[in-house]
Amino acid sequence: LVSHNPASVNSLLKTLEEWVGTKGQNLDTVLLMVVGVPNCGKSSLINALHKITQHSTKEGRLKATKANPSKTGPSPGVTRHLSSFKLLSKPKSVYIMDTPGVMVPRVADLETGLRLAITGSVKDSVVGEEKLAQYLLAMLHTHPHHRDTLRCAAREETRSSAVPHPRTRSRYRTPASMIHRLLPPEETYIPPEDYERVFGSILNDIGLKFGTRSGDEESHLRLNASKALLQWYRNSGLGRYTWDDI
Repeated sequence: LVSHNPASVNSLLKTLEEWVGTKGQNLDTVLLMVVGVPNCGKSSLINALHKITQHSTKEGRLKATKANPSKTGPSPGVTRHLSSFKLLSKPKSVYIMDTPGVMVPRVADLETGLRLAITGSVKDSVVGEEKLAQYLLAMLHTHPHHRDTLRCAAREETRSSAVPHPRTRSRYRTPASMIHRLLPPEETYIPPEDYERVFGSILNDIGLKFGTRSGDEESHLRLNASKALLQWYRNSGLGRYTWDDI
């Protein structure tokens, strides 16, 4: 499900309408809740549903939209209170409720915590942008499926939209190709104790490609590169990934 893809959102809306017409047929009013971990796209999904249902003409074409009913942002914790919006009026009233993100009270292990952080469910500052970027590079290098996804993204990148640079807003058109080229060869084994050295060096290379000032320290280069890498990943500039074992 992609909230900025009208076809994907329309498919969900059709499923909701079918459910209301069957299992919800004895209800006068239906209240739906969108629940998930912080920053997983709950408010964006509600805004997409609202756009389609509230701004369509009789011919089914979309009109210009007004302000989004749910506030969104790139960091977790934007939604702090329960709020509901009318989604459908026919055949019965259907309301959808936006909720603050919910998180398990205790993360089971370090790996789970890093995966939650890399998706944006935990603020980057809690773990550190550079540590998250190094973990992302390590996952892309060590897992064959993730490496294949990156390779496919690099091949398709010339036909995809450019990804904005988070600092200068310039358009760097080939992030997947660059990362795929900078990673060590697939057959290269890197001991975990060398991750910081190897992937930190790659972050330096990324930072240098941004044309930062020659006087910038390496730590500054790595920080800027880490922020860019995380944004590329979260904007699907490196392909689409799932960190769950399925």
